[in-house]
Amino acid sequence: MAALEPGGVLDHETFARGNERFGKPSNPDFLLAPGELLEAVRGKASRARYEDLVVDLPRPAAVQRLAARQNSSGEGVKLR
Repeated sequence: MAALEPGGVLDHETFARGNERFGKPSNPDFLLAPGELLEAVRGKASRARYEDLVVDLPRPAAVQRLAARQNSSGEGVKLR
């Protein structure tokens, strides 16, 4: 979040724990724990959208998705 300009948006998707049952990546060091992506921005941005789910397309995978906006002041707000 520190790299964003005030009002900037972070849009990120990455693999989550549980993906090992679908294939690669399967190393737990590279799979996020439940809520880990959300916790990474807590207090640094306002949350627009967060998902922790299994998708079917383009191939089955466990993912976490986050879209968060940095406040125009550059300061974050507490996320619920």
